[in-house]
Amino acid sequence: MKQLKFKILLLGGLTIGSVSMQAQRFDDNTNKKLSKVKSLVEAGNYEKSKKLIEELKEEQPNSPHLLAASGHVDLAFSEWESAEKEFKGALDLDKQSASAWLGMAELQEVNKDYNMATASVERAFFHNEEFSFYEPIVRMKSKMHLRNGEFGKADELLSAAMESDIKSSAILCELSVVKHLQGKKEEALELIRKCPALFGETTTTYTAMGVACNRMGLYSDAIDFLREANEIEVGITEIYTNVAHSYYMTGELKKAESMLETAIEEDVSDCSAAVHLQIR
Repeated sequence: MKQLKFKILLLGGLTIGSVSMQAQRFDDNTNKKLSKVKSLVEAGNYEKSKKLIEELKEEQPNSPHLLAASGHVDLAFSEWESAEKEFKGALDLDKQSASAWLGMAELQEVNKDYNMATASVERAFFHNEEFSFYEPIVRMKSKMHLRNGEFGKADELLSAAMESDIKSSAILCELSVVKHLQGKKEEALELIRKCPALFGETTTTYTAMGVACNRMGLYSDAIDFLREANEIEVGITEIYTNVAHSYYMTGELKKAESMLETAIEEDVSDCSAAVHLQIR
């Protein structure tokens, strides 16, 4: 089975979350299958997720939305060439596909073509029409602002998103990271700690908090939040790998290795092995 890349997991599921961006385009049956695809991606199963998306493409040929969704599946598993082919195919059919432009931006970032990535995410932002597209595009646009050293623009963008209908723990945590990068460390922590009250004490909330703390170098806080997430729902790959990262960064290699070995024993996902090899 192909392995999800640790780097992508550490981004807090941005790529994985994009798989479900097409939900409003289809009937209930197709939406259920897309949800299944997303679950398979999160479980690290490339073959099954790709097989299901290919079946959907056969049922609805020449759908730019399914091509874009397929590209995001490839992107989640670092199948760069296949992803690019799918995104370009989607754009050949629909130049205004926000999901495809987002995928191209992520590919261009991987290739360190940051100017093109910035241009692509701007197109995704411009062509976005549904709120279901909005969060992953906002987060990618924020990333490009940060990449370009435009902390103020990232702050403005995420603050505006928090005032809209798409506010979420992921957006708030991203905003906290931006505040931290601006030297506003106390404000960043205050925002992080608001998440459970605003969005509920859920696995998603605590995982987003943990990922953000890892990005800010607050590894002890990250471990605490990720443990909370794990107590609510056991067996989420992102939780295990991010806790391992926290331990690794604090020099607690045995704990990091133990966390990954536990994940592998429970068959959470083979993607843990990539981090395991790095630590060893």
